[in-house]
Amino acid sequence: MRDTIQIHIQTEKRHIAYITKIFEAMGHLAIVTTIDRESGLLRILCDPGSRGEVMQVLETLPCRAVPPRS
Repeated sequence: MRDTIQIHIQTEKRHIAYITKIFEAMGHLAIVTTIDRESGLLRILCDPGSRGEVMQVLETLPCRAVPPRS
């Protein structure tokens, strides 16, 4: 079984649905979950083999990578 990569990002609250829909439209590239809607914190789950493509997509979106919360 392959591991799952977690990428945490932060965006403005108004961009949460947009980012989620972009990944939904790309098929099964990644799964987006909202950790904290008020602060715009999202978790992206992807396969290690898809990480590069996910990062390329994220570079085009209104968000920034943040460290995971403990």
